[in-house]
Amino acid sequence: MSTTSISPTRGWFEAAMEQSPDIRRQWLRHHCQDSRVLRSVLLLLDGEDRAGLLDYPLDDSMRTLTEAEDVIEPDSLIGSRIGPFRLIGLLGQGGMAAVFLGEREDADFRQRVAVKLLRRGLFSAIEQRLFRRERQALAALSHPNIARLIDGGVSEAGIAYLAMEYVDGEPMFSHAERAGLDLRARLRLIASVCRAAQAAHNALIVHRDIKPSNIMVNTEGELKLLDFGVAKLLDDDDAPSPGAPTVFTGLTPAYAAPEQFDGGPITTATDVYSLGVVMHELLLGVRPLDTGPHAALRGPQQRTLAGSPARARPQGELAVILGKALAAEPTQRYASAGELADDIDRYLRDQPIAARAPSLWYRSSKFVRRNRSLVAVASLSLLAIAGFTATAVWQARLAERQAQRANAARDFMIELLDANEAQLPANQRPTPDILVAKAVERLRANREIDPELRVELLGTLGRISYSIGDYTHADTLLAESIASGRKIGLDDRAPVLLNAMVLRAVVMQATGRTVESGKLLETLLPALRSWESTESIDGLAQYASNLLLAGEVDRSLAIADEATTKARRLFPSDSMDLLKAESMRGQILSVARRYKEGRDALEPIVRRWRALKIPRDREFAQMIKYLAEAKENSDDLAGSEALHLEGIELRRRIHGRPHDQTARALDSYGVFLMWADRFDESERVLQEALSVYRSVLGPEHRKVAGTLSSLGTLEYKRLHFDAAERYLREALRIILKDYRNHQEIQILAAVQLRLGMVLTDRGKIDEAEPLIAGAIENFGRYTGTNNETMGGLLHRRVEIHLARKRPDLALLDLNRASTMFAGPDSGHLGYQVENGLLRSQALAMSGRSADALVSIDTALGLAERDPTMTTQRKMPLFAQKARVQRLVGLRDGFAATVATARSLKPDPALLSAGDAIVLGYARGSGAHAP
Repeated sequence: MSTTSISPTRGWFEAAMEQSPDIRRQWLRHHCQDSRVLRSVLLLLDGEDRAGLLDYPLDDSMRTLTEAEDVIEPDSLIGSRIGPFRLIGLLGQGGMAAVFLGEREDADFRQRVAVKLLRRGLFSAIEQRLFRRERQALAALSHPNIARLIDGGVSEAGIAYLAMEYVDGEPMFSHAERAGLDLRARLRLIASVCRAAQAAHNALIVHRDIKPSNIMVNTEGELKLLDFGVAKLLDDDDAPSPGAPTVFTGLTPAYAAPEQFDGGPITTATDVYSLGVVMHELLLGVRPLDTGPHAALRGPQQRTLAGSPARARPQGELAVILGKALAAEPTQRYASAGELADDIDRYLRDQPIAARAPSLWYRSSKFVRRNRSLVAVASLSLLAIAGFTATAVWQARLAERQAQRANAARDFMIELLDANEAQLPANQRPTPDILVAKAVERLRANREIDPELRVELLGTLGRISYSIGDYTHADTLLAESIASGRKIGLDDRAPVLLNAMVLRAVVMQATGRTVESGKLLETLLPALRSWESTESIDGLAQYASNLLLAGEVDRSLAIADEATTKARRLFPSDSMDLLKAESMRGQILSVARRYKEGRDALEPIVRRWRALKIPRDREFAQMIKYLAEAKENSDDLAGSEALHLEGIELRRRIHGRPHDQTARALDSYGVFLMWADRFDESERVLQEALSVYRSVLGPEHRKVAGTLSSLGTLEYKRLHFDAAERYLREALRIILKDYRNHQEIQILAAVQLRLGMVLTDRGKIDEAEPLIAGAIENFGRYTGTNNETMGGLLHRRVEIHLARKRPDLALLDLNRASTMFAGPDSGHLGYQVENGLLRSQALAMSGRSADALVSIDTALGLAERDPTMTTQRKMPLFAQKARVQRLVGLRDGFAATVATARSLKPDPALLSAGDAIVLGYARGSGAHAP
């Protein structure tokens, strides 16, 4: 027997059916060795013996679902429990299932769900398969416009159920009528349904039953696509082979595609047809007229919506879009729901639709419609008609000229690539920077090229240079593009110039000219606000970044929100562009050290990005870097590290060569490893970051200073004070050469702080004290004077006070710092532990030993609650407790504290000299008895 051309289940089932009924099962168990296939075929044989749905014509099967004696009566189940849910009301019912409002009550929460029950038992194999399929389909989907699966299973009474997100709202048609939505609003609604269906198609799922009752709008105005009860999984192992007829399909006749009636293959085009019917009905108030063989099954055409904004028959481009969606042949329809949504979006933007054959006149007329302010309002006179005709012809010529420019640009780039690559082996082909240089050389030598095309090509080459990290060349090319555009009379608001100026502002910031960047964007702000485009959103995002670097966090957030609002007008809810815009707020909050707010803003966006299977690009890499830092500072260390590693891998793949963004990701991960006491790993990562920064930005760049500061801090934690001081003095030298914006001042403050700490521990108090004071002043300019950063800085000044034998001043600073770490926030536990340690030292110095012992015990208790507190970081606490116990003569307590500390097996080489002595360790000789 051969089963290579059909599915294993089907092959074994047909082979078994060739045997006599009394030996089928015995024969099958003897010959079929695949237990999974065996179970499936036995279920099919059970269904065959019981004369299930497949034994009847389609119409009879559908009647059987509603007329069988074993159908569950919904009313009888209200008040009963299904799984963990109590059924409290009937929401709706159809031929195959009933849907109830269910409620789960636990000690801590109450949850309402929509519970779907099969209206008859799972007696036949086809019914069991349909139920499994729906559960599998829903579990695979995650999209903001698709109701999510919460739970599912079979109750003790044998009733199969699914618990889904309960959508508190109304059907889409009811919402459209109640809200009085106009034509454009209804089209946007349909486009959202299409995007949801496309997300299902991306997961290889076809809905197969899209209809108005399965599309809800909740009380917050969010659309939800429901009920994948008859969904067909495109990768289902048991599905028919390509081209084979589908014997049984559940369908709603009024909205079903022709192939569903005929038993044809089910594809994504099946959903496109149903979307076309829903769109027709939403816009026109009636379903499309069907004069074909299925007209009787669909029912009569009658008005269903009273308030539809369009005419009874579709007109113009809407008729073209609907005609393509409703084509009888699946191959003549839109290939996907996403393509239908794209054409709806083009219609709304007055752009040429893909469903209509292109022509010069058509595209010219669309240009006129998009730019009505450029065309005088026509009267009914012949003169006005003639004027309009002349304008249209002019626009047609303009469109032709634009096409010629595009062809010239294409030819220019093809000629360049052919000349430099065609005859060379792969390992000798020129790199992007060489290609850019050759392109610029050719462009400057070509005097006959169209002036506007020259402006555009210079801007494009500048963008390429920026993307490969050649910021100096990018700035030169963008400046030349802008100057060339102004020379030929282009206004600064012309898109080609506005694009170049926004990108030049980005380059300025990347090269440390943040003030210039901010001034340039300030002049562009009115144009950016009025221009509805991706580029205007990018410009606003860059301006928000400039404001953040200037320390204006609130204004930065306000501009980011402006950009996001604009993006929501321009882009679909599941688009990459919208997610990028929405991530701005979270990134700003993370940079501003409002880590938990940043995490809460970024986490759902990253989840949506992954669920929609959007390609991971440089924007995504930046987003997860900020989320990694927010998680790191919110005590999710495992989640943070996974994101750090993903970001580095992404940067290497995207850039493929040394790039400052790769160095930035490496630096961030190196700091993470340092604070996790993984010093050797941290050093390798930070040294790589330093090498990349120096090769890309030069040895004197402020980012080089930042990584040198990180390496100095690492060596300080290793107690390698000579190396730490060397790194930090070099970092200070570089940053003191030029610091102007708040980010550079923050780097200066960090270097001052860390060098001050090193010098304090080396006993160089006279040098350390002014550095700590400078760090406090500079951080205060950036963060304010009442936050956890300032509290940590006060701790460093306390160390200076203690070194100077000034316990009273130390206690004053500690009291002030402790108010900045108050509350149950676990993110402050590390600061609170340090506060307790320093307070104990100050109290002991003041002769208040009993109070010092209470303070250090409190600190040790907090350390046990802090998940980030490593063994090594606990050692100074035990050492301080042992000191105080020895001071007050508690010999037994002293011995117990030392024994507890040593049982944790710290690394003696990482203990300070004083802590090593009190805990009974000697440098370089391991442990010995105290």
